[in-house]
Amino acid sequence: MKTRRVFLSTVMVASLVGPLCSEGGTVNGGGATTSEVTVVTSDKLTFDNIEHYALFEGNVVVVDPRIRIEADWLEIRFDEKNRPMLITARGAVRIEQRGSVATAGEAVYEVGPGRIVLKIAPRVRRGRDLLEGEQIVFWRDENKMVCGPSARLVIYPEEGGVREMVIGE
Repeated sequence: MKTRRVFLSTVMVASLVGPLCSEGGTVNGGGATTSEVTVVTSDKLTFDNIEHYALFEGNVVVVDPRIRIEADWLEIRFDEKNRPMLITARGAVRIEQRGSVATAGEAVYEVGPGRIVLKIAPRVRRGRDLLEGEQIVFWRDENKMVCGPSARLVIYPEEGGVREMVIGE
């Protein structure tokens, strides 16, 4: 019975995490192709429906059609309707998306406002270009970013690089 409960909890977490990162894809054979499915693996998963959280510990890897996340630890906090509200990743965080790679000791994603905060030696690379500072904040839907204090941006004159995005060349 306990194994069945753990399996059902795992399926529930997968069904909740899937829509977070993929657009309208379903998990678990509901007609979705493998390119629409989000898969989260870790050494250990703790799911608590009463406290509304899922905790992935050890070698956490999130593979999604739009993003790949690796971390030592990842927690998802849900609201009363089991919608993700807050996702926190800690320890050797690596995020790969659209040709960019971000690394940090901690990443916090506030789902509602679409705000992503990278802390603890955050760096973002796109090609050879590099952005670093004490904290880097992105707003998912606003094409907005704030880096600081101690912001440092290194831009190389390459087509499609950060220089093109920042300066508009």
